[in-house]
Amino acid sequence: MGGMGDNNHNRGRQGSVLLVVLWLLVMLALIAQGVAQRSRSHLALARTQIDLAQERLRAQAGVLHGALLLLDSAHSLPPRHSLVGENAPVFFGAPVDIEIIDECGRIDLNTGFSSLITALFSSLGQPAHARRQANAVLDWRDPGNRSRPRGAERDAYIIAGRLEGPRNGPFETVVELHQVLGLDTKTVTRLTPFLTVDCLNAGIDPMAANAPLLRLLPSQGAPESLEIFLQKRDGVIRDGGHQLFSPPGLAKYLEPSDGHAYGIRAATRGGNHAVTWSAVVWPGDGSGQPLKFRAWGPDRADIF
Repeated sequence: MGGMGDNNHNRGRQGSVLLVVLWLLVMLALIAQGVAQRSRSHLALARTQIDLAQERLRAQAGVLHGALLLLDSAHSLPPRHSLVGENAPVFFGAPVDIEIIDECGRIDLNTGFSSLITALFSSLGQPAHARRQANAVLDWRDPGNRSRPRGAERDAYIIAGRLEGPRNGPFETVVELHQVLGLDTKTVTRLTPFLTVDCLNAGIDPMAANAPLLRLLPSQGAPESLEIFLQKRDGVIRDGGHQLFSPPGLAKYLEPSDGHAYGIRAATRGGNHAVTWSAVVWPGDGSGQPLKFRAWGPDRADIF
């Protein structure tokens, strides 16, 4: 009887040990599964980061390619030049679409006609509110603290709790519009694609300006006249021509560009991810520096 009791005791102890071993095996299997899943996740994340880095390099190569075209062309490029579709250069085995546009196709926040800036804000459809916003922008860039009618100089900023006041100097970037008193994010976002700080002209170059901007400005000509101009202009540009002519009814807003600042945008395609990179480039001024990059980064409306 004593032997049978010992055997039962041993079998019970062995069963307990077996349960512990099985439990440990299950835990180890679960841990291994978790490690494997995390490894796969980390591997996928690493692969995504590598792919994005490669696409970013391709886009940057496209921007540099556009800059070299500017350097090689010695200002002979048309105000709008594209290398897209079959004409796109190939980097790392896939094409990159490149657009080069004269910055004077947009309104310069610092040097643009006050009437041109007012007209742009008025295009939003609220004339009284638009004039107040436009005057706040002009007060920001103008030296001195004398406010324009319903504009915004230092006193207005202090009343609004903005002790720093306006810059009373030129905008450094278009993004700085967000700091102007009375401008909401929606308005700034909507107008940013039509603005620059790199043209340095009072007017816009009609050969470089995009169609939406020209359509926004109040014209004394018939709408169909502008569409005819756009078709004719785009045909001249496609043929590589440099003929300068203007849309009817917009003469007071126009000024030809001397080609000293260009926006370059490169967009990748054909890879796992699409990346766009932009820059603003000033060709050399004879000081020994062939190109000056005024902006460089992922595609943003304030750059391009």
